[in-house]
Amino acid sequence: MWSVSSLGVAICALVSAEQSFSGFPIRFANPVLVGEPQVLGVAQMVPVDLDADGAVDIVGVGSNVLQIYRNRGGTLRRVHSLTLPPGAIPFDPQLATADVDSNGLVDVVAVMGGGIHYQLFRQQTDGTFLREDLGIPAEFYFPKVALADVNADGLADLVTSDPLIVHLNQGAGEFAAIGEPVVETFTHFRVGQVSGTGHPDIVTSASGQVLVHENQGTGLLALSGTHSVPILTRTDLADFNADGIDDLVQTEPVPLHHVRVSLGDGQGGFATSDLIDTGIRPERTTAGDLDNDGWVDVIAALGDARTVLLSLGGGDGTFVPGPQLAVPLAGPGAAVPFIPDVDVADMDGDGRLDVMVATYNQGIAIFRNRTGVSPRFKDNPLQTVR
Repeated sequence: MWSVSSLGVAICALVSAEQSFSGFPIRFANPVLVGEPQVLGVAQMVPVDLDADGAVDIVGVGSNVLQIYRNRGGTLRRVHSLTLPPGAIPFDPQLATADVDSNGLVDVVAVMGGGIHYQLFRQQTDGTFLREDLGIPAEFYFPKVALADVNADGLADLVTSDPLIVHLNQGAGEFAAIGEPVVETFTHFRVGQVSGTGHPDIVTSASGQVLVHENQGTGLLALSGTHSVPILTRTDLADFNADGIDDLVQTEPVPLHHVRVSLGDGQGGFATSDLIDTGIRPERTTAGDLDNDGWVDVIAALGDARTVLLSLGGGDGTFVPGPQLAVPLAGPGAAVPFIPDVDVADMDGDGRLDVMVATYNQGIAIFRNRTGVSPRFKDNPLQTVR
């Protein structure tokens, strides 16, 4: 059974159905909608097992509110709505999750626009979260954040933006900046294995270029590669050809309407291997093996079309563009949902990656992956939270 509930919110049933695609080897159930229209729109989300119980929970942020959804036996239940500090402005809010204080519980670092500091939400043993101001200034527009163990000491370190700064974890979720700030103009960054050293590197993207900052093993960074791109892009990383090196996947909006995939050479360089034509502006991408064939696929959110494009990977950096999953309207007369984020995770523990779509105006839509399941087995009636 798959269901969704929320504290103090009524549950309404939808008709059960599935989305299957002629000639394409994947099937998805129609989505569950999590969250309330307008009130709890979500700009970014992170699927993560918050309490090590084996079930994937969701952390979302939007409208100056951090939302915590717990997964209990396949039922997602919103248990916390945590307010960010006064002055926070929802300019592309960002989240990162990790156990920063080594207590076995996942914590959350959140940041929004408005020039407020980065905020740490420490998870307590009773499942609640305590907000702590880290005292690290954030840029006014579009700040970024990541958590990763950059010096191989087993602790999650903090990466903040503009300028790019690495803050080493001192052992209890207390952070100290190292090295010289990297002053450059960029719009996005990602952490991944792109230089072949085995250490997490940082990739920044801006109009016309992608820069690779190689981790020297201590968290200190050195510029090791520059990759030209046609226009301003959003960048993600995934290993599409199973060589142990992360590759680039980038959205290229107006006027190109492409998702560009570029294979990494392990030395900070990239070569374009495929252009996926999306037909409309791609907003965000994520990656995962949707059909369990061993190759990583690309999932692209087409923000203005309220759809998600699925493209199956061939293991060599090329892709077969396939169907689109459509996010339904929340109800008669509802505004068309804009999609700012997309991600994948096995939400129901059946060994298949499900697709989660964040929307600004009606919460999160979850498409359950039914690939390989006999059509005679149907989901229970789907449910939505209003």
